[in-house]
Formats: sequence, structure tokens, C-alpha cells
Amino acid sequence: MKNNSFMKMLKGNSGIIAVLVIISVILSFASPVFLTTDNLLSVLRQVSNNMYLALGMTLVIILGGIDLSVGTCVAMCGTLTAGLMVNQGMPMVPAIAVGLLLGTLAGFLTGLIIAPFKVPAFIVTMSMMNVAKGVAYIYSGGRSIRVSNDVFTGIGTGKLFGVLPHPVVYMIVLIIIFIVVLNKTKFGTYIFAIGGNRESARLSGVPIKKVEIAVFTISGFLAAFAGIVLSARMYSGQPGVGEGYELDAIAACVLGGQMNLSTLIILVILVLLTGAIVRVMIKDKKSGKGCGGCAGGCGGCAGSSMCHGSHEKAGKGV
Repeated sequence: MKNNSFMKMLKGNSGIIAVLVIISVILSFASPVFLTTDNLLSVLRQVSNNMYLALGMTLVIILGGIDLSVGTCVAMCGTLTAGLMVNQGMPMVPAIAVGLLLGTLAGFLTGLIIAPFKVPAFIVTMSMMNVAKGVAYIYSGGRSIRVSNDVFTGIGTGKLFGVLPHPVVYMIVLIIIFIVVLNKTKFGTYIFAIGGNRESARLSGVPIKKVEIAVFTISGFLAAFAGIVLSARMYSGQPGVGEGYELDAIAACVLGGQMNLSTLIILVILVLLTGAIVRVMIKDKKSGKGCGGCAGGCGGCAGSSMCHGSHEKAGKGV
């Protein structure tokens, strides 16, 4: 039974696995540093912001909704946090708290309109998207706000134990929290129940309105968190950043919804094996393996002019 489920999972994700392997091979040949530890950590750092948004978007999509405001909320909260520290001279911790509160409030207001009045999430979140964009541009005057606070920038650029980037650490912690919430808590059960059958959930006593408001509030909080981390990484709050991030988050949810833990493990193993094989091939090609550095009497050089030239020079020296 387990084998059948495993094979079914492989067949269902064969396209994703094939594409990932092909891309890994191509990029490995294009750049020998692609599958190095430093580059993989850099990739994880780059996708971490999208992951913060995708986690919140996952809850919204499970409910059967959508949140188009997360991208501009990233810009609004990041810009406001930077501006409060630089322009208003507010200490870092209160400024971050205000930024997080602003994003949380935006999500709460969105849910407060959607849940009781049953207004389509598409319309409400699109409106909030424009509101957040306007707030970011009005507050900053359309200009980026440079931040020189080393402690603040360390939130986005620092490394845990000098190895693991802080944004990646936040991402791992949030993933674990959301796995537990969705699979081990009553709140997670409510979310799946509403998304599966709203009427059945209502008849079962699920507080649909409260859950919807909570889900959009969480999405707003994570958008604010992503904005603050991104501002710390860029050393500035930029009102134009975050546009289109909502589409990346939705795409991540759609792709991630087709995968489970076993698939992820297989993908990681395939990438590592592919990287190891490609690196060996590149290394052998560069070193001319089989030649033994000409120690094998030029047997592996197959008449290489470069190799024979070196031997002729050595013979003249003798």
C-alpha cells in the first residue's frame, strides 16, 4: 500500500522533478559554483521573503480566498519602519513593532470586511493593495529611505553562527510553526473544514467569521514581517518594492500544494546527486583526468600538443 502511494506520488510530481534536475544540470555546467553551499544558501535567502508571504497565502487559499495586498503591504511596512527610525528618530524596537502592527491591522481590516459582509476577497484585497501602495509612496515621497542602523540591517544580513543567514532561519522556524498549526491544532482543522465545505463547517459549529478574520490577519502580519526583513537586507525602505510579490506567493502555494515531505526529500537527494556528478565531470575535464598530470607517460594526453611541448622542453633541459 505504501509502495503504491509512493509511486503515485512520484508519477504525480514527475514533471516537477524532471524540470528541477534538468535546470540543475544546465546551471551546473553554466556555472561550477551553482551547487556550492554558499550559492544554495544565497538562493534560500532570496526565496525566504516569498516563503513568508506564501505561508500566509496558503491559509487564505485553503479557505478558498485570495490576498492580493501582500506585495504592497511589504513595501508599506518596510518603508514605514525605516522612516520611523530615520526621519522620526524612533528606536528600532518600537519602529519594528509599529511596522508589524500596521501590516497586521491591514490584514485584520481586510478580514473584517470580507467575513461579515461576504464581499469577494479579490475586490477587498485589491483595494487594500492600492491603499497600501498609496500610503508607502505618500509617506516616503516616492524616495527610498536609507537605514544605517547596523543592528537593524543585521536582521536581514546577519548569519546564525556565521553560517546560516538570518532570513533562512526565520523561514525554517515559520515553516515548522505552520506545519504544526495546520496539522496539530483545532485552528488548522477549522481552516481545512471551511475550505472543504463551508456549509458543513457552519453546521458543525465552526466559527467561520472568526477564522476568516484570523487568517487574513496572519497574512497581513507575515507581509509586514517580510517587508521589515527585506528593508533590513536592502539597507533601506523602498516604496516601489514588493510589486508582483503576491503572484509569486500564489504560484508557490499552487506548486507547493502538489508536493509532500517525501517529494521534497527526493528532490533534495536528486539535486545533491546531480550536483555531485556534474562537479566531478567539470573537475575531471579541467584537470585532464586519465593523464595523471603526464606522469603516465602522456598516455592520457592522446597527442596533446601542449603536453608534448612540455616534454620537449624538459628533454632540452636535460
